[in-house]
Amino acid sequence: MVRDIKTNRIPGNGINLVLTLRIKNNSNQEFFVSDYGFKLLDSEMYEVEESGIYDRTFGDFMPGMFFFTIVEPNIGKEKQVGFSVRGLLSMY
Repeated sequence: MVRDIKTNRIPGNGINLVLTLRIKNNSNQEFFVSDYGFKLLDSEMYEVEESGIYDRTFGDFMPGMFFFTIVEPNIGKEKQVGFSVRGLLSMY
């Protein structure tokens, strides 16, 4: 479930789309995000790869680690995932 969506402007006329996701594991086994093929697709159905979250003070993207997320059995977790998107600034 998407809990929050934020955008950060990045150099080169793009945006860093940051999704905060709530993942609830109701099973008795660990949930490993990369095993389930979570993908963000653009309007033409092309995959937008994880870029990490842009940090202005650092001047670069912090490494993207969302796909390495593990959620323990019967636990919920909120996690942020960042994508670098070009050409959407006219929407914001």
